[in-house]
Amino acid sequence: MGWKNAQGDWILFTDSDCVPSETWISGYFEAANRSIGYAGNVLPLHQDPISKYYETQGTLIPSRHYLNDVAHPDYLVTANCLIWKKALELTDGFNESLKIAAGEDIDIGFRLREIGNLSFAWDSLVFHDFSDGLGGFIKRFYRYGKGNGTLSQIFSLDMRPREIKPQKKGILNSILAKIQYTSLLGGYYSSICLNDTYSTHSHTRL
Repeated sequence: MGWKNAQGDWILFTDSDCVPSETWISGYFEAANRSIGYAGNVLPLHQDPISKYYETQGTLIPSRHYLNDVAHPDYLVTANCLIWKKALELTDGFNESLKIAAGEDIDIGFRLREIGNLSFAWDSLVFHDFSDGLGGFIKRFYRYGKGNGTLSQIFSLDMRPREIKPQKKGILNSILAKIQYTSLLGGYYSSICLNDTYSTHSHTRL
């Protein structure tokens, strides 16, 4: 509803648990290169061990591919991104059948890449509040796993979680990596089973 009623040509996204920095907007001007969408930078607001883990793992930074040795995001994360409104209109916007906060960013990012380039805007920075502790950590990655399960079926991709290695060595980071992997795996297979159930029921009714 918000972006559809916006009057500007560009739509700037962040989350309710993010704090913009002084370079949040100016960083996008510096990165402008005629792309249709830009992925900004996201760092943790606090420096507790779990927040530092999110940072070293780059949890809210999109995976990337390279064109002519330049890194481009595979999708966008709406914790910090800028999208050309016309491109949103051409893709029909977010997939509203995705009922949880997981997968909708990747979904629209994949569809945006079909009509134009996505780029990184590293100097555009917001700080994400991860102060929901270990319980929030588990719930977040379980939700992400569910989202990946749904996306696997939408795009016919193998998005099963792979074993995760901590980017920074340490006992705590190793434990968190195992918890992250287990949570992703549980969410992924719960989504696959749920979607299979819906599919079976639909065929039965038909």
